[in-house]
Amino acid sequence: LLLKYAKYLPVFPACCGRRSAIYVENLSEYIVYAIERGLAGVLFPHDSAPVTTPGMLKAIRAAMGKKTRLTRAFDPLIRLVGGLGPMRRIFGGLEYAPELSPELENIPMLTLDQAVHREAVK
Repeated sequence: LLLKYAKYLPVFPACCGRRSAIYVENLSEYIVYAIERGLAGVLFPHDSAPVTTPGMLKAIRAAMGKKTRLTRAFDPLIRLVGGLGPMRRIFGGLEYAPELSPELENIPMLTLDQAVHREAVK
């Protein structure tokens, strides 16, 4: 859904939407790390930094060679309808607490910009 918006929206709201996410290659590194160290139980793999919706859109558009302008002009409208279906998916937050995955600092991971660029080149 965000990729669809990224193709056509040069201006995007600068609001909200922090999420824990993990790039597939980072997940692979995490799995190798967990197996080698015998980690057990419920694990919460995620990239080292949370991703914001505007940050993700801006990174995708940059990989497409497009510039993006972020604005706060839409913030009141987003807050008004932010709890509705697709708006909640785009602008809502879903972030792991950093202390759930203390071992992440020991795993080499790609940043958001590196991951998006790597996927854009494919």
